[in-house]
Order: sequence, then structure tokens, then C-alpha cells
Amino acid sequence: MAGLALAQAAEASRIRAFDAPRPASFAERGVAVAFTTPGLALARLRYDGRERHEIVMPNLADGRGVYVAPWASLSEIMSLTVHDRMLQQLLARDAVLDPETARRAQLRIALRGFAGADAADAAPRVLASDTRLATAVNLALMVQLIHEGGLTSAEALQAAETGRAGAEFRRALACIAERAGLAPIELADRIGALSHAVAPFGLADPRPAGRLRRLARRVGALRAALVGWARKQGGEYGDIAGLCAAAAGEAAARCGEILHGIDRRLSSPIPILRAWPRDRRFFEEAGQRLAWMLDGWKRAVVCWHEVAEATRPEQELVLAAIFRALPVLPDEADPKGAGLDLALSYRRLMRRHCRGPEPAEPAQGAAEAARRMERANLHAELL
Repeated sequence: MAGLALAQAAEASRIRAFDAPRPASFAERGVAVAFTTPGLALARLRYDGRERHEIVMPNLADGRGVYVAPWASLSEIMSLTVHDRMLQQLLARDAVLDPETARRAQLRIALRGFAGADAADAAPRVLASDTRLATAVNLALMVQLIHEGGLTSAEALQAAETGRAGAEFRRALACIAERAGLAPIELADRIGALSHAVAPFGLADPRPAGRLRRLARRVGALRAALVGWARKQGGEYGDIAGLCAAAAGEAAARCGEILHGIDRRLSSPIPILRAWPRDRRFFEEAGQRLAWMLDGWKRAVVCWHEVAEATRPEQELVLAAIFRALPVLPDEADPKGAGLDLALSYRRLMRRHCRGPEPAEPAQGAAEAARRMERANLHAELL
């Protein structure tokens, strides 16, 4: 597969191999892009030091570190799909490469049909879901402010029954606007801007949860599922599942810390609205940290869900794909080094099991793994 092809080409000057326990930063780790070229199923994309794209691939030859190759050299190693060429060209227009930028670009390419008919059908639904969520967050914030404006749930229900809901809601919001020192129309605009900023991660239960918050929960559920599988199955793949579970747990815990800070800030929206857009950067940066923490986990969640009731060989095949592309947190996300032991354990296991299970029909196994990854790329956006 692609990792082996890179290994065979490693003597070429355009391909570099690195072997560190974990990357220094998220940018160095790269973004998990939904490529459709089978050989790039496990690849990440990043900028080099000269603002040019390069791909980062796990070393499937002997498990030692990763291979890094300039995007411009890939055509010498494999045949790239039109989708991947267009996606890279679109991403190259932006000086910033992060998970949210990649997601927007992938949806734009999918809308044009270059990711296949299923993706073209799914992309509008994904965008519509984003719009609905932003609206739901806006309404939830409005309800919270109406309550803070002095209108209780019982009073709101009574007002609705007597046909006075609109007037009472406007009165409550006018009270909030006065407390914030804003005109009512300015308050509404700021609520809309705040809603847009927090929509990717949404609000704490029982209010609308954004896609990043939902994904963080699913990563936590994946950890529990892999822990159970490891205990039941044991053996070398039990060890692999246990390590993947530990990585998922680490990511979910870090996301929980970020979300706790967000929710604490949002518990008092009036000061936020009064000083807006001062806090815009706080929410945008929190969303970026969440997206980086979760980058690469969507496919893992979907792939494992698809084989939850499958045979053990099928589960091992998917587990191997998850393991090879495991999103180990970089030093940047763990300055105290709490997760360094996990990274070192991953490196040791990767060297021992880098090629994963050997199916009875290797070609069929590789093809099935590629198909699963393609489906996961599609379904992950619908989470």
C-alpha cells in the first residue's frame, strides 16, 4: 500500500523519514484530510517551512516514525484522484490549514460532485444541519436571556396562552438590553454573532450540542467500546485496542476540559454581549483547539461503529487502520508530558504491529479497508 510504496521510495531525496515519539505541534502533525486516493487513506496534510503542502504517512514498512513527502512528488508514487488534486488546490489558496478549513473545503468539493454521488447528496444535508444548529443555539441563548430578563417559564407559558408572548419576550429582552447598555437591535445582532461563534461546539445539556461536542462524546464512547473489546479478546490486538482506547480517553478528557471552560464562560452571557466582540477570539480559539483535539477521530468512530457486530477478523482489520493513523496528541497539547508514556507505548507497538492483521486474501483486505475508509469519510460528516 502507500506506506510501503513510500518505504521503497525512501532513498529519493524528496522523501524524508522522521522518528519521534510524537509531533511537536498540531501543525506538524498535520490535518486528517478525506482523500479519496486509496493510498492516502491514512495520510495527513500540512505545510512545510516554505508554505508548500506535504503529506505525512505512517511508516508501514517497519513502524519507525512517519514518512513525509512533498505533495508535488506524489504523482511519481501513486495516481491521484481528480477529487484529491482539486481539494489540494483549494486548500493551497488559504495560508491557514486546520481541521475547520479542511472541512469547509471538503464540503465545497463534495457539493460539486467530485467525491462521488453519495457525498454530493450528503453535503447539502451537512450544511443544512450546520444552519439548523446555529439557529437552535441562537434560540437557546434568547430563551436564557429572556429568563435572565425576569420572565419565568411559568410566566412565559401564561403569556403564550393569553396571546401576550411576543410582548413579554420583547419586554424581557429590552430589560437585558438596558442592563447591557445596548439598543435592542444591537443586542439582537450580538446574540446572532455569539450564536455563530459557538455553533460548532454548541451549548451544555440540555441545550443544543454542536458537532464538536457530539464528536467528543462519541470519542469517549469509542474508548469504552475498545476497552470492552480488549478485555474480551485479549492477545496482541487486545493490546492494540487498549492503547487506542487510552488515546481516545486522553483526547476526550482534553476536550472535556476545553468545553468546561466554554460552558463556564457562557453561563453569564450578559457580560459577553456587553463587551462583544471582545470574547469572540476566546470562543474561536476554543473551537480551534477542540477541532485539533478531535482531528482524525471521526473516521475512527465511524469505522468502529460499522464493525461493532462484525466478525473478529473484520474488527481486527478496522482496528489496524485506526491504530496506524492514531491521532496521538502533540507536545503542544501536553506541555507537562502527561501523555508521553502513551506516545512511547504507541511507538513500541507500531514497530511491532505496523502492518496489522494479514487477511486470507491480502488484496481483498486492502480493498475492503479502503472502502471502509471512504464510507467513514462520508458518514463522519453526518455525525
